[in-house]
Amino acid sequence: MFARDEGMATAVARRLTLYRRVRWINSKTDDAWASLAPPLGVVVEASNDALDVLTAIRTTFPYVPSVIIGHGLGTTDVERAYALRASHIAIDVEANGIMPFIFRCLTEEAVCDERVGFLVESLVRAGMLTAREAELLVLVLADIPRAEIPERMCISENTLKAHTRQLLRKLEASDLDKLAARVFRVALQSGGRASWIPARESGTQRAVKAQAEDLKTDNVVAITSVRRRQG
Repeated sequence: MFARDEGMATAVARRLTLYRRVRWINSKTDDAWASLAPPLGVVVEASNDALDVLTAIRTTFPYVPSVIIGHGLGTTDVERAYALRASHIAIDVEANGIMPFIFRCLTEEAVCDERVGFLVESLVRAGMLTAREAELLVLVLADIPRAEIPERMCISENTLKAHTRQLLRKLEASDLDKLAARVFRVALQSGGRASWIPARESGTQRAVKAQAEDLKTDNVVAITSVRRRQG
């Protein structure tokens, strides 16, 4: 993580360290990343030299998930960040907005496919999954044996069952294996950029469709009645 604002860095690091160690760099001349193993992800605070720092990091780690955080980027800078394969998040003081990016990084590490990472990120960003549900989904996608998941998540078997029920209900799957298969299928078909596609119609969608069918029937009846009168 490259950041000069200590408050921002602390808030972000508090989130990141839940999952991995954080290396904090606060000087543009500090090229410590050049000697590091590939990181899980790169976080750069928005500043006048943020893009220069990101460009330098990209020479060493061209494909590592990266994000620029904060409010200091104009439209041109945001476009340049996208060209460097980095997203931009104008996060709040508590840094809650960094969580979707974290789960994208964890997913890409687990399955080695950025399309799946983007899809999981979109699910978390849309508020469809809690952090615990997203963590469970990542472990399922990584094909971690179910018996090992409670220990990995530091939760009880009963808590795992509760998270599993919620995850399957929200993403409309009958079991975790079918859910994983569907996540991969949706991600690969859409390039990871599409929103989640419901497995079946929601109650609202069915109601709207029923209203449309009723309206169509009413119109047909009305037209038939008019024709009879004209005849």
